[in-house]
Formats: sequence, structure tokens, C-alpha cells
Amino acid sequence: MESLSARIKTKIINGTNNGRNVHIAILLKLEEEIRQSLIDGWTRALIWQTLSEEKKLSCSYSQFNRFVKRYLKDISAPSANFKNKLKVFNKAPEKKKPGFHYNPNYNVDDLV
Repeated sequence: MESLSARIKTKIINGTNNGRNVHIAILLKLEEEIRQSLIDGWTRALIWQTLSEEKKLSCSYSQFNRFVKRYLKDISAPSANFKNKLKVFNKAPEKKKPGFHYNPNYNVDDLV
């Protein structure tokens, strides 16, 4: 037997929808496509803009964003994680400039 969540999802997609359920039904139909685009690293804004231009989606960006946060919350933006990792690995060693450099960790032998 299907889970309750699966039955509700099927009911919303196939049932008579009015009001906000219309957008939820459309977004649920596009869920896998949206999920894959997020995994591929595309931004939410670009996904929404593309779906809106293709006339597959008629909701506002804020509503689309809420849908993604609520129903696709297990997806993190790989591009942001990737950029953070690149910053750590590509950090060049800092070259010392001539002149005075404050070092809070002092050597006692240097002070005597």
C-alpha cells in the first residue's frame, strides 16, 4: 500500500484543484525535473525563469522558492558548497610584506 504522502500527492495532482493547490499540483508534477536541475547546480531563480518562459509554471518566484524550501529541503546548492571548497583549496600562501608585522604570540627569548 502506498504511503499517505504518496496518496495525497496523487490526489492533488489528479484531483480537482482550486486556489493554491493548482500551483502545488503543477510543482509536484515538475518535482523531479526541478530536483535534478538543483543537483546539477542551477540556481532557483534560473529554474523558475526557464519554467515560466516555457509556460510550465505560472506562480511567482517567492511561491516557487517556498515550494523548493518546503518540499525539496534535502537538496543543498552544490554550487555554493563547491565554491566554498574551492576557496579553501585554492588559497595561496600569503607573502610577507616588508615592514612591521604584529604577532600576538611572542617568544620570551626575544623579549629578554
